[in-house]
Amino acid sequence: MRDKRLPKVVKDVGFDFSWSEEKVWSLNIPVEKIDIKELEWHFEIPFWSTKDGFYDLRPSDVLTHPEKHKDEFERTMRVDLSHPLDIMWWKNKWLLLDGLHRLVKASQLGWKKIKVRKVPKDAIPLIQKRILVFTEGTVIMHKGADKVSREERVKKSRIEGIQREESSISYSSKDEVPVEPQSVHDYSSYIPIGNPTVKLNTWKDQGVEIHYLTSRRVKHEVKAISEILQKCRFPDFGNLHYRQQGEEYQDVVEKVLPDILIEDDCESITTKYNETVYPNLKPEVRDRIKSIVIKEFEGIDHLPDNI
Repeated sequence: MRDKRLPKVVKDVGFDFSWSEEKVWSLNIPVEKIDIKELEWHFEIPFWSTKDGFYDLRPSDVLTHPEKHKDEFERTMRVDLSHPLDIMWWKNKWLLLDGLHRLVKASQLGWKKIKVRKVPKDAIPLIQKRILVFTEGTVIMHKGADKVSREERVKKSRIEGIQREESSISYSSKDEVPVEPQSVHDYSSYIPIGNPTVKLNTWKDQGVEIHYLTSRRVKHEVKAISEILQKCRFPDFGNLHYRQQGEEYQDVVEKVLPDILIEDDCESITTKYNETVYPNLKPEVRDRIKSIVIKEFEGIDHLPDNI
């Protein structure tokens, strides 16, 4: 298995956040020209990967030995130079957000200047890669489901049934429903499914922003989920979203606009809510989001470290 850790030389010069190229492209930024020499330092950093490697190939290696790196060289020479590069001032130099292959081709062709768009640092929140994770059933569960099989968790959850999902409910609605301790509806006693914080922190360390979506609508229930996330040290626990009165899950997802949506398959639910959210998103939003659906109460420990 190849080593998926980012080399120190890349970490030293690279960004400390992950970004979406599509979000970068959507920015309205003027185009200008700069000297290619200001960007040629990229050629000595292994920003590319060989077939069986991981960030182990420098653009200069491809230019020096095109016969050895034929596929990468041919890919480079096929790119369209009509599009500008996207760069940001980072650690006292211009660093590419997008366009390394175009830069290499332009240099190979002898260009002295190249078109760029200078993305300001205050645009980082607009381009940072974002993951939205459902909470109950996906990364946390009721205390009574501890130390039993996933199938038993589903069975117990199905018996106890879904509660207070109606869109007419608001954050300020009164809640007089009795709750049995450690039951599906005792949200203050919820616990992590497996070790989700390990996986989430792995993604967080790659510069990804983590967001959460709870099924709860009522104030004290939302607060209970928020406190569980904080208590269990979920990264970015403050980014907890919930449905306002009249909203459905897809409305919240379309406001958050994550790059990746992680949800469970709602196996235990026998009402109209027994469906994943992704198919209900607007087509233009759905096309921008990567969907990951896991089995209910399975947890996310098995998902890849590099997402």
